[in-house]
Amino acid sequence: MDYGHTRYPDNVWYREHDERNYACVNLGSSAAYWCFDYTGTDVRGMNWANVPQTLLDDFRLLQNFHSILRQGGKIFIVIMPFTGLNKRTGWMDTFKYLGTLDYTLLDPTWRSKAYRFNAMPIFFGRSALRAVIRYLLKKERVSVPPAGATQEENPMGPQALEKDAERWVAGWQAQFGIQDLEAPLTAENLEGRAIRVKVMRELVDFARERGYEPIYVIPPMTAALANRLTPVFWEQYVASFLREVDRDVRTLDYLRQPKWQDASLFFNSFFMNAKGRRLFTKQVLMDCGLCPLADGVP
Repeated sequence: MDYGHTRYPDNVWYREHDERNYACVNLGSSAAYWCFDYTGTDVRGMNWANVPQTLLDDFRLLQNFHSILRQGGKIFIVIMPFTGLNKRTGWMDTFKYLGTLDYTLLDPTWRSKAYRFNAMPIFFGRSALRAVIRYLLKKERVSVPPAGATQEENPMGPQALEKDAERWVAGWQAQFGIQDLEAPLTAENLEGRAIRVKVMRELVDFARERGYEPIYVIPPMTAALANRLTPVFWEQYVASFLREVDRDVRTLDYLRQPKWQDASLFFNSFFMNAKGRRLFTKQVLMDCGLCPLADGVP
């Protein structure tokens, strides 16, 4: 939910802002949320990533708000290690978009329950209330950035970075039921990939049909984390997924560029800090032709 009407160009936002014809938007989940910052770039851009957000919700947000973009506007589709795998969702994943997405774009499986809860939460019992409280507390933690997120340095030392990287990998393996990151995809994950392939094709086609340019962006991560995602893993989970999507999309890949693996640009092993976001956003804008300036980019 965008209670402040600051993140998406809804009707309230339009009444308070004169800006139109934006040059770019980025979609994505948590890492995308922490790697784009368009302030100070002289380029009109919006960060539509969320913490977290599925590819299908990326597509729904684009359908809802794409008219803010000018003709030829860039849509940065952020590709992460598991973008090609689907995740199960529930009514809370729909609840968080009430008041943001049009009713017709909310997940039809869960939208009625989400609206009923929003109107009469007392009738849903303690477990549902606790779930919403946890969700709202998590949103509050995002609105109050974690340690280091707004700083120009990384609060983690080398050992802490290695442990943080281990934690990310273990979490992903548990989430998607993966025992070996280099083993072939499980049957369940292959089914999930088929869903994601369909969504990505629709997203890319939707963008192009309306005169926008979709661009895949593979953002960096620290060496501590990138080194745990081997070329074999990347081929099976990312490269083969994009080939299966079978769309000729410009790709900006920063994953293994040493200058972007510098831990000082992050506030943990995965998410960029204020300095990292500022420099990375300028680099992406330069590389896609929206920003000619190179000052300060490492």
